[in-house]
Amino acid sequence: MAENKYNKQFKVLVVDDNVTNIQVVGNILKQANFAVGFAMNGQQALDILYKTPDFDLVLLDIDMPILNGFDTIKIIRLDERLKDIPVIFLTAHHDSEKIVEGFDLGAQDYLTKPFNTKELMARVHTHLQLKYTSDELKHMYSALESKNNNITNSINYANYIQHAMLPNVALLNDMFSDYFIINKPKDNISGDFYWFQKIGHCFYIAAADCTGHGVPGAMMSMLGLSRLNYILNNQIKAPNVILNELRSFIKESLHSIDNDIASYNGIDISLCLINTETKTLEFSGAYNSLLYFKKEGAQTELIEIEADRMPVGAHPKDNMDFTNHELDLTNIHSFYIASDGYYSQLGGEKTKVFTKKRYRNLLFEHHEKTMSDQHQVIEQQFSEWQGEEEQTDDVLLMGMKLK
Repeated sequence: MAENKYNKQFKVLVVDDNVTNIQVVGNILKQANFAVGFAMNGQQALDILYKTPDFDLVLLDIDMPILNGFDTIKIIRLDERLKDIPVIFLTAHHDSEKIVEGFDLGAQDYLTKPFNTKELMARVHTHLQLKYTSDELKHMYSALESKNNNITNSINYANYIQHAMLPNVALLNDMFSDYFIINKPKDNISGDFYWFQKIGHCFYIAAADCTGHGVPGAMMSMLGLSRLNYILNNQIKAPNVILNELRSFIKESLHSIDNDIASYNGIDISLCLINTETKTLEFSGAYNSLLYFKKEGAQTELIEIEADRMPVGAHPKDNMDFTNHELDLTNIHSFYIASDGYYSQLGGEKTKVFTKKRYRNLLFEHHEKTMSDQHQVIEQQFSEWQGEEEQTDDVLLMGMKLK
């Protein structure tokens, strides 16, 4: 029965110093088509198990010469190859303390002598079923662990590729006296990305947030990064023109997938153009706004230039151009662009989102500090707010002070 059900012949080791008991139990098991091994004491049993550790079950007498059942199971449970073999004690004892001691040492069950054939086979089948299921689960776990390791290695390599595609941060030294970039993926690889490029007297800088995070978000980010470089192609264009062209590309690229899915895939982005010749900063945004500090005498004001309430992607308003805003650089002390990941983080005493208001207050409180110090404070605040909560989303935040 066991062979037909599980497609294998189970092996059982019977250990008893009574020859009659061995013969009786052995015949019962053989009639049920089990492969049976025999040992007259614990030491013989261990010798057999060391040579052939693939037994599926051990029926172990307690009172034996040389090495009794309790000492034998102690050794079995210490051996890495043998420790998971189920053991059923065969005992003439009806003493509950002896039975409890056997369970404490690692036995799965016990049978009292003389044996009832039906009870013996019921116990044997039960523990073989449990072992078979346990072995199958271990095999499945091992296979899943191997697949997980392969996936993890692939994601780690994808992370390397993604970072290689990001622009060289050293380019920011040409434009800004001080800056920081906080880039914290939720899942190793990120749907957020930063982008910048210099063409003559013009410097472009963007913070983007693609739909999703992890692998789907990273794939969208690669799409966005490569297309931004293609659109610009060493030509000076207004930020809203770039976003219009990027939107057309994203829509065209995703046109073949289900409309409901396509409508939820896109990029939120803050895109700035700094023109050192005209002393202006142009901004265009899809959901993600621009924050900057304006200084007039002793007064400092934090101003938000709101982005358009539509993504770079399919949307009911996707026939409308993105708005282009132009600002005078002379009054801009510093500016910040970001994804929504920072102020969307869950945490705090009541497990609520950080909120954009708290984020703005944090920037205002520390804006006079160096960007390096701001970076440290902002990261520390995020960590303290997050506490034991999982990171909610990818986080991207950039702060810049102009030369």
